[in-house]
Amino acid sequence: MSCVLMSTLQVAENSSPEYEVRPNVRDARRDWIAVIVLVLAPLVVYGSARIFPELVERFYSRGVYPYIGRSIGSVSGLLPFSLAELGLLCLLALTPVFVFWYIKSVRRRAESWSVRAGVLLRRSLCALGILALVFQLMWGLNYGRLPLASTLAFDRSRPDAAELEHIAHEIVDQTNRYYHVVHNDDPSKGGSFDDQAALEKSIEESYSKNRLLPWPASLGGFASPKPVLLHDLMARFGIAGMYSPFTGEPNYIETIPGFDLPSTMAHEMAHARGFAREDEADFVSFVICTSSSDPRLKYSGYLSGLRVLSQLAGSDPQRYRELAKLLEDGPKRDLKARYEFWARYSGKTSYLGNRVNDFYLKANGIKSGVKNYDEVSALIIGYFRRFKGTSPQEEDYARVIVTS
Repeated sequence: MSCVLMSTLQVAENSSPEYEVRPNVRDARRDWIAVIVLVLAPLVVYGSARIFPELVERFYSRGVYPYIGRSIGSVSGLLPFSLAELGLLCLLALTPVFVFWYIKSVRRRAESWSVRAGVLLRRSLCALGILALVFQLMWGLNYGRLPLASTLAFDRSRPDAAELEHIAHEIVDQTNRYYHVVHNDDPSKGGSFDDQAALEKSIEESYSKNRLLPWPASLGGFASPKPVLLHDLMARFGIAGMYSPFTGEPNYIETIPGFDLPSTMAHEMAHARGFAREDEADFVSFVICTSSSDPRLKYSGYLSGLRVLSQLAGSDPQRYRELAKLLEDGPKRDLKARYEFWARYSGKTSYLGNRVNDFYLKANGIKSGVKNYDEVSALIIGYFRRFKGTSPQEEDYARVIVTS
């Protein structure tokens, strides 16, 4: 009888409120609080950047970020290979090892699979929250800076067909001109696209001399662009280049047609300087290449600028057809070579890469997603409108700063 009474009292004692919450339940509640804080933190930072783009431009993009980007890039720049690529390979290699270790550790413990799955879920969400916050603070806030068209005070009204034809005609003429310069028999007047170190030097020189683009475009000290080893895999995902904010490295595939190397390298270097949007990085690349004294950069820049013709095609197909006839056989062969290169990699993998990139851009506030690449045409048109197709001078830059 006494044994029964003791057992009853013990059950009653263990049923009291102070024992209702088990240690693992308390840990779960604590973990969920951490999850909520770490998931909300990057969202708050992201939302604040969209509300106050002027502050982002002044204090982050032109203030704190250049020091962050240059500091990280100076470390990764000590290595001759892409640290981002190495990190990705290590992650892919270690993921199966982690999964095997985790399953084995769960089997050794008394907790149920559901409890362990809950722990894994909470820790994964915490890790993702920390990763997103670090991304925002290291580089992602640049997506919230003022639009470059506003900073440069470009006229963003819709151009008519005649104006589009005039701008497109200038780009076609310059493309034809610098094709002949690059393919001149005299190497001192042209040059080869095979010397990537020389191309990088010319791009850096053009960045340092530029007086149109906002600071820190002309600032040096950022990491140099690096070719990736897995260029074939990267091409299968439809990616010509990629900037890694965690290592401060502009990466590119060196197997793309040589005439696209300067514009691609300059594009990724624009990302390194804080121009996060794809249309703006493309525009920066266009300006840097076409304002360079190196004819290889000029040709690459104007060839990439031919996309303005698509705007004319949509506005006046007849004028587009007439203007397209003025593009000479040399540039046409290069455009065909570019198409054939990427056609070799088209398929389900490239479609997947496109969808992932589209999701990434939209998650960072670019509503048009991958279509943002084509929106560079509006910036090129605004550039030609303001500067009549010539390279801006110091006094033009001063007026831009005053009016911005």
